[in-house]
Amino acid sequence: MVNEWKANNVVSYFAQFLSTFRIVYWLQKLSWEVYIIIFYIVVFLVFVIIIDFLYVAISYRHKKLSFTQPIQILKVAFLLIVTVLFIPITGMKKQLRF
Repeated sequence: MVNEWKANNVVSYFAQFLSTFRIVYWLQKLSWEVYIIIFYIVVFLVFVIIIDFLYVAISYRHKKLSFTQPIQILKVAFLLIVTVLFIPITGMKKQLRF
C-alpha cells in the first residue's frame, strides 16, 4: 500500500512521530538508575494500595470507617489497574505465546 501511495517520506515521518508515544521508546533512553528508581516507586505504590485495602477491610468489618478517602483511593487505583495498567499485561501475554 505504501508503494502505491508513493509517499515513503510521509510514512516514515508519521511512523517516527507515532513511535514517540510508545513506552519502549522512552525506556530505552533511561539510565539504569532511573529505571531502578521508577521500579521502587511502583513497588511502594503497590504496598500502599495493599495497606489501604487492608485498612478499609478492617474498618468496614468493625464498622469504624469514619471518612471515605481510603475508599476513594481504592476506587481510583482499581480503575487505573483495570484500564491503563492492564494494557501492558496483555501485551506481555501476547509476546509470551509459544
